[in-house]
Amino acid sequence: MRGRTVHPVWGGRPTAAFGGAPPPAWPQAPGHGAPRPYPAGFTRFAAPGPMPRRPGGAGGCLLAAGIVGLVGFLVVAVLGYGLASLGSLATPTPRPSVTTLAPTGTTPAPTTSVTPRPTPTKPVTPKPVTPEPKPLPVNPYTRQHPGGTYADDGYNPPRRVLTWWPTADSIAQAKRWRTSNSLYAHSVATPVRCARDPMRIGEMSVAAQQAGYDAVVACLMRIWRTPVERAGDTLPRPPVHVFTGTVTSACGKVSAVNVGGFYCTANGALFMNGTMRTVYNGQGQVTFWGEEILAHEFGHHVQARTGILDASWRYQYSLKGNAAHVEATRREVQAECFAALAMVAIRRSAGMNASDYAAFVEVRRRSAGGLPDHGTADTLERWLRKGFTSARPAQCNTFTAPESQVR
Repeated sequence: MRGRTVHPVWGGRPTAAFGGAPPPAWPQAPGHGAPRPYPAGFTRFAAPGPMPRRPGGAGGCLLAAGIVGLVGFLVVAVLGYGLASLGSLATPTPRPSVTTLAPTGTTPAPTTSVTPRPTPTKPVTPKPVTPEPKPLPVNPYTRQHPGGTYADDGYNPPRRVLTWWPTADSIAQAKRWRTSNSLYAHSVATPVRCARDPMRIGEMSVAAQQAGYDAVVACLMRIWRTPVERAGDTLPRPPVHVFTGTVTSACGKVSAVNVGGFYCTANGALFMNGTMRTVYNGQGQVTFWGEEILAHEFGHHVQARTGILDASWRYQYSLKGNAAHVEATRREVQAECFAALAMVAIRRSAGMNASDYAAFVEVRRRSAGGLPDHGTADTLERWLRKGFTSARPAQCNTFTAPESQVR
């Protein structure tokens, strides 16, 4: 036990640690489908008439020469057209615009362009798209609890209660246990199986809450047993008592009006307020608010079993004024950080989500100031978020943090 003295229950100083209270047709190319118009003054066919005879042989020679020239012109024209046609077959390019010249003194014929006919494309019919299935409505009361491998799954927490806890022999030892406790060298078990839907605490009977909280304690035991035992200490399973009105405990009388829960060091018992309301997260789901408060009080149980709780109380008694207040706040916000570690450890199996974490922060911020020594809204949020990002209790060492972070 690291050289510590074990005192009986009636020899120690009891403490009550409280948690805060509270949801096509193709287009026709130009020039196709109609005859091309002829220029003015031309007829399509001319009727042959008698050839006038000129007197003299010279006129006949001239006439013969003109006929021969005309024939030559026609031959050249025909050959040129044929060669042009062959060229167009060899090179498949669009035909150029053809311009017809009218005789001198007449109006030119309009230019006619031959536009290539477009190649039709078979239309593609799109395949029908199957719509994405709509997400099912969120059930506000139940969660998914995936299977798989979980840490410390075979451990069955025994039902036993030890009424003693480690106590420091001196102020110097108390200071060391707070800041350099061997617990800080280890990690909590994670992920841990805790396949339970969130408790609808505002709609449950006291007996149902009692059974629910006791089942959650079994989950918390699996989370904390290994680091506590590796630190050289033991972790007995604490009993849970749900109360309404005023309860008389080994630590005195406590009213349900003032607290959400508390831990009594005198007998290592957890007490939970049975009149709290159900809290919902931002998705409209019942959140794990009762479980979070229980994890906070169980955090005090871990402090007690490792000597941190008694050491902090003993050191606080040696202080005065604001220094004593700050020491008490360090103790409380460490328990809140321990609760965050536990929520992360059961997140997978319980079906917890980021909206639950946000709800924890929001409710804690709203409840800040309701109890002395539990920290401001910013302080509570800071240490909750530290716990959400780690599995090591060292992340929750509030006793070495600057005073500005534990007000």
